[in-house]
Amino acid sequence: MEVSLEIPCNYSSLLDLPEELVIMVLSYIPVSELLYTVCKICRGLKDVVRKMQSLWTIVEFDDSYTIDIAMMEMIVKNNQLVCLNLSNQNITFGSHRFTKLMLKLTPTIQELYVAETPLNNLAFVMSLRNLTTLDISGTSINDNQVVILSHASQLRHLYISFTKVTAATIADLSRNFKFLVIFDACQIYFMFTDICLIVSSCEQLRFLHVSFFSQFDIDQAVQTYYKMADTVNPLRYPGDTASTDELVAYYFTSSYTAKEIAGFLLFVHNKFVSVKTVYRMMKRLRLRRYGAESPLINIVQKIIQLHKQGYSNIGYRAMWKILNSCCGINATQETVRIALKAIHYDGVVARSRRRLVRRRYCNLGPNFCIHIDGYDKLKPFGISVHGAIDGFSRKIIWLTASHTNKNPRNVALNFVEFLRQSKRVPRLVRSDAGTENVIIRSIQIALRAVHNDNMSGYRSFSEGRSTGNQRIEMLWSFLCPYFTTFWRNMFKDMIDNGELNNTNPVHLECVRFCFLPVIQQHLDIFKNMWNSHRIRSQRQVDQNYGVPDVMYNQPLLYDAVDYSYDIPCDESIFDDITRLYTKPMLPRGCSEEFCQFIQQITNVNLDDFNVVDTPQEAKTLFCMLTSVLP
Repeated sequence: MEVSLEIPCNYSSLLDLPEELVIMVLSYIPVSELLYTVCKICRGLKDVVRKMQSLWTIVEFDDSYTIDIAMMEMIVKNNQLVCLNLSNQNITFGSHRFTKLMLKLTPTIQELYVAETPLNNLAFVMSLRNLTTLDISGTSINDNQVVILSHASQLRHLYISFTKVTAATIADLSRNFKFLVIFDACQIYFMFTDICLIVSSCEQLRFLHVSFFSQFDIDQAVQTYYKMADTVNPLRYPGDTASTDELVAYYFTSSYTAKEIAGFLLFVHNKFVSVKTVYRMMKRLRLRRYGAESPLINIVQKIIQLHKQGYSNIGYRAMWKILNSCCGINATQETVRIALKAIHYDGVVARSRRRLVRRRYCNLGPNFCIHIDGYDKLKPFGISVHGAIDGFSRKIIWLTASHTNKNPRNVALNFVEFLRQSKRVPRLVRSDAGTENVIIRSIQIALRAVHNDNMSGYRSFSEGRSTGNQRIEMLWSFLCPYFTTFWRNMFKDMIDNGELNNTNPVHLECVRFCFLPVIQQHLDIFKNMWNSHRIRSQRQVDQNYGVPDVMYNQPLLYDAVDYSYDIPCDESIFDDITRLYTKPMLPRGCSEEFCQFIQQITNVNLDDFNVVDTPQEAKTLFCMLTSVLP
């Protein structure tokens, strides 16, 4: 059986029909026409429509439709309204009354279109917590009113063309819209920095329509955003003039508790807010720590990105902190721990062993790099030490004690003697930036200037911090128990006993005269012992091991080659270099005048003092000399 329903042209005849049939008939009538009719007919039909209007969720009008106060009041009374479109309608009442009626809109509204309306205030947005789409194009909204949109935390679509809002305000406002989809800002002039700020602030920006701006610059802004996305940028401090909501959001993102946030507001910003109020603000701002975790794919991608940026050696707690406070990623510690174990298992295992991971030192063969440095532990007692070690074999090249290790001519003599003996020049010399190495630097660069490898010329000499000169610093650490501790304790005991005054230059000359040959003898013994001892292999340390002398002179046994180069000059050039740029060591580390004075008061030839070869004999000689000196 087929039933047809004919809608009467005269809606007043609906009064004769049952209420159920009236509702059925009204469902076929356009909302705009229905509302217009309801305002014209008797009260009985209005009651029926009021029963029905609670079912309406979408209210739209045809273009250029006339809306009066009665119709607007009926719209705002609908508690189920989800979408309201009033754009381009002929509103018969003023902007003040229209804005006042907008304040009565139900909080259930998600989409609101009020383009080309007499709207001049956005105060109603404060109550629309579910608002996702807003069109205020062509209205008289300005910068002062549009700031209220920062409270619309769910806003996804925004149309703001042909308004009085400036580009700077839009750019600043975009920081609150992390998931903005459409941003329509026609007829507003933008600077390039404004575009960059909008693009970088809206993490999921899908469409940006900006007039009077070239496509090239927009593309450049998007590239700038992706470049910024590859870096870790901490949450920016909102400033001392920020609102309480902004401060609460900032401290919440920094993982502070509600009690701690209240303390910051009181002691830093002079704002008294109770802990319960902080909890209410966090609830209103939808700030949650639990049940708001980011998708796992986003967490994993960000961890991989952080690893590429240098955060590969931190644990899961530090990684969790960076993700939550600096990257805008919400993740639990358990999720980060599991993700790190899957992404970088070796690093997790290494950290669980709680072992210090050192950088691997790479040296390919003998003379690949020679490390030189001075040693000043005995300098308070007038003795200075200078040494050099091969980086590959750990063979000590020279280890000398003298009255100074700061004079570049004395230091250069050691290097020239090494070159003369080996008849080769090393590939690279590494030292600190001290002035005592300037002549060695010049000699090394000059001798390597004729070679054509990638480290020739100026690259053949490397300067850096003394703490980064690894091989020679390692040597000093071994020298301390074998040599330094004994001599330092001996000299300190002499000071405590009143036998030595290290502030007296004459006493320091006597120390060098008596002790320097014995100290050099001890250094030579340590050098020979070190070069002939066997370096053992170490677990989890990838380096060559063996006897330093064997490793230096027989590199083929270790699948290595000698990286030194031929010296491009003859012996006569070396004689000239020695004469012009070096200075011989003083006999027994003392000046010629002091040595002559000692010979006069003792009537002993200088060479006869060489019979002193033990520390105790040197101490006895020192006490004898200081007793007869004025």
